[in-house]
Amino acid sequence: GLCLALELGPHTYVGEHQLICRKGESANVKRVGLDNRSADQKIMTDVFFGGSDVERVDLSYHESLQHIVKGDVDAVIWNVVAENELTMLGLEATPLTDDPRFLQATEAVVLTRVDDYPMQQLLRAVVDKHALLAHQQRVVSGEQEPSY
Repeated sequence: GLCLALELGPHTYVGEHQLICRKGESANVKRVGLDNRSADQKIMTDVFFGGSDVERVDLSYHESLQHIVKGDVDAVIWNVVAENELTMLGLEATPLTDDPRFLQATEAVVLTRVDDYPMQQLLRAVVDKHALLAHQQRVVSGEQEPSY
């Protein structure tokens, strides 16, 4: 099994998941785009639409906005969006907030094997969570270049 060795808090993996659709059409979603290779998109889509009669259409995550614009689908659940790009395309984004799993899905975590006590101890001893999150914030705000 797995052990949650380090939890970095909400919005450390992604900002937030949103329903993206044509402006004014959020109540009329009949076909939702879904990239089945994206586990988080699949989970968030299933949570949001639940048992409703919405057709899921397989598409590439990175082409989803164009599929909405062309009318191939009515909406997608997505977490990376530039507001000005949406406006230019005639789209709108509504944050998903009505289920605790939406917030949980924004958190970065580190998992280890449940019996790997040395690694769990090492992570807790070596990783300065405050410094890590401060570094992440500097990268997100553009103050610092990311390094890989």
